[in-house]
Amino acid sequence: MDYNNSYKKHHQLWGNMPNNLITMFEGEFEQNCNCLDLGSGQGRDSLYLAGKNFKVTSVDSSGVGVDQLKGKSIEQGLVSNLELICEDVLSFNIPTQKFKVINAINLLQFLPRQQSLLLIDNIRKSIANSGFIIIKAFTVNDSSFIKKRDNKNMTFFYPDELKGIFNDFKIRHYFEYITLDQGHGDTPEPHLHGIVEIVAQKI
Repeated sequence: MDYNNSYKKHHQLWGNMPNNLITMFEGEFEQNCNCLDLGSGQGRDSLYLAGKNFKVTSVDSSGVGVDQLKGKSIEQGLVSNLELICEDVLSFNIPTQKFKVINAINLLQFLPRQQSLLLIDNIRKSIANSGFIIIKAFTVNDSSFIKKRDNKNMTFFYPDELKGIFNDFKIRHYFEYITLDQGHGDTPEPHLHGIVEIVAQKI
């Protein structure tokens, strides 16, 4: 997907509500802590966290998405709580022990598998003690995996795979399911997504 063009055409491509995993656990995040939003897109999660007085670093490779997030942060008076970085998440150097929350929602499936697993390993090593890692990604039950099993440009997780990757963390939430997507942006037709959600806390 060409995110720059998609974001130009759809100013709220993924909606404006924060991801449910953030709202589910935000009450347990350390007050005013540093949060990292990887693949922040147009900023729905970043803006929500900044609005709750968390200090958010937002990283995305789409200049259009970053500019849109900047504009929204100015409109909402949240500039002081946001650091915006236009960079590929794979090249971004995550400071060790800085972030108490690392958010990677709907990101990993769009990376080649080896790069996705390397990024997860980087996140695991970088998260601060007692910090939360939040991931939502595609599974092998996703319609795009079923249609094209040799897709080397995407990552689809196997049953319980992420649970195994985080076996030395405290798994606070884990859920695999299939959901019907009625269509969005440049993919308007209904399609099925296989989804895995995990919230893992470093112990």
